[in-house]
Amino acid sequence: MNPGRFRRGIVLLVASLIAVTAMHHCFGEQKNAAGVDFDVEAFFGSVLVATFQTSDPANMKRFLGAYLSLTHPEGGDDAQKLFESAWQRQEEKITKAMAAVRSKPSR
Repeated sequence: MNPGRFRRGIVLLVASLIAVTAMHHCFGEQKNAAGVDFDVEAFFGSVLVATFQTSDPANMKRFLGAYLSLTHPEGGDDAQKLFESAWQRQEEKITKAMAAVRSKPSR
C-alpha cells in the first residue's frame, strides 16, 4: 500500500466528517433539509474554517474528541479516556503525518 495514498485517504475522510458536521450545524438537529433555506456561503465558510482549524493537531484532537462524543455517547468518559490515551501514545506520529500532508504541494 502506498503510504501517501493512505494519508490522503485519512485527510479526505476527516474532511468528509468536517463537511457532515458543518452541514449538521447549518441545518440543526430538529429541522429537515426540505424546510430550510440553505445558506451556501455559511456552509462552505464552515467547511473552509473547519478545514484550516483542524490542520493544527491540537484542534484536530478537540474535533475528534467531540466527534467521538456525538457519534458514540454511550462510551461516555471511558471512551474519552481511551481516546486521550491513544492520542498520547501516537501524538508524535500524528503530528509528523499532519505536517507531512500540509507540506506536500497540491496536484
